[in-house]
Amino acid sequence: LSTGTYRLSRAGAQEDAAATGDLDIRGTQTMVIQGAGAGATVIDAAGLDRVFQVIGSGVNVTFRNLTISGGRIDGGGIVGGSIFDVPTSSG
Repeated sequence: LSTGTYRLSRAGAQEDAAATGDLDIRGTQTMVIQGAGAGATVIDAAGLDRVFQVIGSGVNVTFRNLTISGGRIDGGGIVGGSIFDVPTSSG
């Protein structure tokens, strides 16, 4: 990602299809989300929801050289205001 602030703007939490709220990453994939530097690239949820939700045991994500901020936790005893990892099991 280039220098700048990327602000999430589609309100709507508690949804897992990447339509609103956080950025959902799911399936079987490996990815690197890389910025131009921690002080240069910011992904900000603006208090709408978490920033990222990683869903499934087949997802491997590496975050480098960026700042993730502004995440919000809805409660229910679940933590993870910026990145929430939801592993799945087949058992």
